Amino acid sequence: MKTQLVGFRSEKAAQFSALFVQREGGRIDKLKLVKLLYLAERESTAERGRPIFYDEFYSLDHGPIGTHALDALNKDSRDNALWANYITVQSRKDIAAATKTKPQEMDQISKSDFAILENVWKKFGWMTASQVRNWTHLNCPEYVEPPKGSNLPITYEALYKALKYDEAAQMAYHISEYRSAEAAVAAE
Repeated sequence: MKTQLVGFRSEKAAQFSALFVQREGGRIDKLKLVKLLYLAERESTAERGRPIFYDEFYSLDHGPIGTHALDALNKDSRDNALWANYITVQSRKDIAAATKTKPQEMDQISKSDFAILENVWKKFGWMTASQVRNWTHLNCPEYVEPPKGSNLPITYEALYKALKYDEAAQMAYHISEYRSAEAAVAAE
């Protein structure tokens, strides 16, 4: 089991996952889902200056991902039981929605979060997993092709720079301040 990232909004990421699975008809390829979650984080950061889930990002062979969301999809998270309320891992590559998929059960998702989910689905939901993967390779300048079989971190500063924020370092610092505040609360 990997350690949980302080400040990662795991339940919100699980709820987003369930809604994406639902929009796909009840089953979705894991690669496509992890890309949609990354693109939701990216779009929120572009539009609102902050992510939705506060995940950590990495460049992998198949493109940029949120690592703690991927850990949960791989059942390698301390929050496995929580995620099981929203999604079911059918196989190594196949994800299905669990029973909690009604709007009233998605209590972590705000109206503005939901608008981002809808926008990401409208842009990318029609694509196959490979098409979304290829799109991220070509259109996410924060992604750097890692050496084969390895990964490279994508910092929030790199993401803010890719999104053309003038104060990328300062914006990234706010993310680290958020994590520090969450750690202080968790330590109490």
